Amino acid sequence: MGIKEVIKKIFGTGENTAEDITEVSNLENVRIYIKQQLREKGLKNNQIEIDFSNVCTKEEVVKVAEELGFNLERGEKEGVWWLFR
Repeated sequence: MGIKEVIKKIFGTGENTAEDITEVSNLENVRIYIKQQLREKGLKNNQIEIDFSNVCTKEEVVKVAEELGFNLERGEKEGVWWLFR
């Protein structure tokens, strides 16, 4: 949890802003996409190459992949990432 989230929890009104809800929704969509790609392609040598172009931002990829326990490395093409364990 970043400093921004900590401050929101301490001083927040308890209400989620539209921005907060959108961010959570986007992150959930990225989680679903990663899991879908894992089911379709599977891990080969404990790694998978996933094209996130037109799906989400770099920050969202990094955050969700780390939450799911993956390390990351950029692929050769724009928006492509290698996820590995």
